[in-house]
Amino acid sequence: MKVFSIHDFLKSLQTIGATVYSFNQHYSKLQIKRKDVCGDIYGYQIDNGVVMAIHDLEISQPLCFPSLSQEEYFKISFFIEGDFRMTNSVSGKSQEIQGGTCRGFFFRSKGINRVYPKKKKIVSVDLGIRLGLLKEVLKNLPSSKINLKMIQLIDSFQNISILGRIPPNINKILTEILQNKESDFAQLLVIRAKVFELLAELMKLSDSFIWENNQSNFLSEKDLQKLFKAREYLEDNISNPPTLKELSKIVCLNEFKLKKGFKECFQSTVHNYLVDRRLCASCTLLKKSDCPISQIAYDIGYQCPSKFIHSFRKRFGVTPGQFRKQNGQLV
Repeated sequence: MKVFSIHDFLKSLQTIGATVYSFNQHYSKLQIKRKDVCGDIYGYQIDNGVVMAIHDLEISQPLCFPSLSQEEYFKISFFIEGDFRMTNSVSGKSQEIQGGTCRGFFFRSKGINRVYPKKKKIVSVDLGIRLGLLKEVLKNLPSSKINLKMIQLIDSFQNISILGRIPPNINKILTEILQNKESDFAQLLVIRAKVFELLAELMKLSDSFIWENNQSNFLSEKDLQKLFKAREYLEDNISNPPTLKELSKIVCLNEFKLKKGFKECFQSTVHNYLVDRRLCASCTLLKKSDCPISQIAYDIGYQCPSKFIHSFRKRFGVTPGQFRKQNGQLV
């Protein structure tokens, strides 16, 4: 399994200039001395699928930086100090961040983050977790509505962010982590233990923590299961999908709950979900077969190849033919 490496990421940031990268076998450190930003970023490889970063920075001007990697992951940031606005180029969302808050972000695709500071000082602790690992953990926990909600967010196709306050017991763990950031080997073991303690507390508090405002007020657990069934049925029938009315009857859920619930659970309308799945399926066919593009369009449910080409270019920024060339296949 490929390691989800924080060290490689910090090393790559040397390209922003006026930085010094160091690695001492226990953690990596990036020292930044620029006019717009200065301070330190510490990186810790907790596990193959879990990384942690500590930011201790002063930002005087709007700052742009890339997300961690191309790999899909969940990042939760605990802001000990800070007062700024943050945006992401993929989600297009803007959030106001202050000290004492935390922000969870489901990264589905790489994007550019922008920070607009109101106060210079920003201190944060970030945890990054591969979505595959997080989903596996959630599946092995006792079933609950919140676990279903988390899995729904993981299975969506968009970058999604959620925001809340840092509870006192979480803040205590974060303080202990910050006190040990300049780690020798013994302190690194303390850091690792504190990170796993932090993850355990997040699981315990999930019902009343940052996901509290994202739970549905009108969907029961049975409704959620029916929405999963609806999505599974769409996955199996993307080339010939049912109408909303037909799908409603198939899963025994009224059309209102199906439409509103589907968008809330999967961050997409039924129509947009189908379009996205069709286009993703077309990518696989373009890479693995030499079928004509018109045939691929018909195979995934498009009656008009030109409409498929338009949708593909709108979604991926290139035509199907260009995509196939870039991925080693002949047109």
